[in-house]
Amino acid sequence: MALLDNSDDRLIPVIRFSTDGMRQSDAHEAWLQRDWPSANILFDTTPLVPFRTTSEAFQLGSLLIMHAKMGSQRWARDEKRIRRDDIDHVTFSVRVSGGARGEANGRSFHAATGSIVAVDLARPNSHDSDSSRTIQIAVPRAITEARLGRVEHLNGAIASSFGAGLVRSHILQLCSRIGAIPGNQQDRLADTVLDLLAVAYADSGVIAPRERGDAALQYKARQQIESRLGSPSLTVAALCKQMGFSRSTLYRLFHDEGGVQTFIRQRRLEAVRSELSDPAIRAPITEIAERWGFCDAAYLGRLFRESYGMTPGEARNQALEASRS
Repeated sequence: MALLDNSDDRLIPVIRFSTDGMRQSDAHEAWLQRDWPSANILFDTTPLVPFRTTSEAFQLGSLLIMHAKMGSQRWARDEKRIRRDDIDHVTFSVRVSGGARGEANGRSFHAATGSIVAVDLARPNSHDSDSSRTIQIAVPRAITEARLGRVEHLNGAIASSFGAGLVRSHILQLCSRIGAIPGNQQDRLADTVLDLLAVAYADSGVIAPRERGDAALQYKARQQIESRLGSPSLTVAALCKQMGFSRSTLYRLFHDEGGVQTFIRQRRLEAVRSELSDPAIRAPITEIAERWGFCDAAYLGRLFRESYGMTPGEARNQALEASRS
C-alpha cells in the first residue's frame, strides 16, 4: 500500500472524496477509478443499492485509515487479486453504524453496528455490508503480529464489545480532529491505536498473553536479523547474545518458520532473488552471494535451486527476458 509523506511538523494530509453532485450512473465508477486509496485495487465490489459515498483517508506512521459513509455493497477478494497486488496488511473494520456479514478464509463472521472485525488481506474473503459508516484501519502484517499476535487467530475475529467501544470512541475523535494534527505526532497516535486494538482483542480472548509476548519478541529478533542480514557475524549464537535469549527461546519464537537459522537462510535467498530480478543490477553472482552472507556461489546455487527450482543464473535470465517483452 502506498504511504504518504507526513514525517515533519506540517499537518497530517487528508485525502477526501465524495460522489455528491455526480450523476447516479457515474458515481460507482468514479469511486473505483479515484486515486489512492482506491478499493478497486483490493476488492471486486457490487453495489446493492444506488451508490453514494463520502470518505477521508490519512496515514498514521505505517497505519492507513479511511473513514467513510457508503451505501450497501458486496465485497470480494479472491486468490487472483491477492497474487496480483501482493498486499500484506490486516484491516480492522470499525463498524460505527451498519453491519456486515461474510467469510474470511473459511471463517464466517457477523459484525454488528458498534463492532470491530479483523480481515487478513493476504487471504480470500468476502462480505455484504449494510449502508454504513465505517473506519478501516490497515496494519502491515509484521506490525499486527508484533502487537496483537498471529494473524490466523485474528482473521474474521470480532473484538469484544468493551474493547470495540474504546477503539471506536478514540478513533472517531481522532478523525474529527485529524486536519489539525501535526505530522510529527503520527507515530505516537499510531501506537495508541495499536494499543487499543490489542486491548480489544485480548479482552475478546482471541489472543493468549504468551502469544502476544512471543510476537513482540519475534518482531524484535526479526528487526535485528534484517539489520544484519548480509553480515557473516549473523549467527544464532550472536543473536542469542545480543537479544539476551537462550537458544531454546529463539527456536520457539521461530518454530513455525523451521527455526531461526532456516528463517535467516530464507530471508537471504529472498534478498538474492530480489537482486537477480532487477535488470539494473548486473553484479556477478559470486559478489551477490558474498553480499548476502553465503560462503560461495556454488553453495548459494544449491540452496537457490532447492527453493526456487532454478539456478541464480536462470533466474537472472528469466528476469531479463521478461523486461524485454
